[in-house]
Amino acid sequence: MNKKGLSLIKPLIKETWFKNPLIMNKRAKYIGNIKERYNYNNIPTIICSNCIGGIIYNNLGLKFQSPTINLWIPESDFIKLISNLKEYLQEDLLLAGYQEGYPLGLLKDITIHFNHYDTFEEAKEKWNERKRRINFDNLNIMMSDRGLSIEDLKRLQDIHCKRLIIFTSKEYEELKYTFLLKRYNGQKQVGLFALRDLDGFREFEKAFDYVEWLNSGKIQANSFKV
Repeated sequence: MNKKGLSLIKPLIKETWFKNPLIMNKRAKYIGNIKERYNYNNIPTIICSNCIGGIIYNNLGLKFQSPTINLWIPESDFIKLISNLKEYLQEDLLLAGYQEGYPLGLLKDITIHFNHYDTFEEAKEKWNERKRRINFDNLNIMMSDRGLSIEDLKRLQDIHCKRLIIFTSKEYEELKYTFLLKRYNGQKQVGLFALRDLDGFREFEKAFDYVEWLNSGKIQANSFKV
């Protein structure tokens, strides 16, 4: 089978694998646990550099309160976005082209990869619809250290938001808003922690207690065994 054929069949194999009753039962138990613990009086806006914000909303059964759903933004561009969020959200989203079959959006000088959308028109419609739901009083920002320096990470302490979490491959005890993903400990940066492993769970789901973070702002490891 050629490379193109493999790229088409891989997603089908994965979906079949993840429908394994053992995996589905484990995920059902996990979802039940986080829903039981979550404070549903708290409706957060999660601004995220990759798709984990959307995953968290789905896991908790919450409506999307953020435009950063089903997309990813390079961390260097994401810093620009969150540093001047209200100003950037006033900009018109333009088409910057296509990459690997999906549309790229241009928000002033920021490139947005709409990798879960087939057309730019759909991506723009969802972006504009969801940005109107943002609650700036309950702004929760999630990103990683990919491509960032220690100086970049330190500058983020001045970001205005309710909660901030940066997933890192190194321990930064002086930066209280960072969380070490142990799988990538000692590497240059974290890997693709939003992708599902063969056990049906993503690395951030297994490692980070995002329910406690959203409930109280406390940054801690996940104690629930998946």
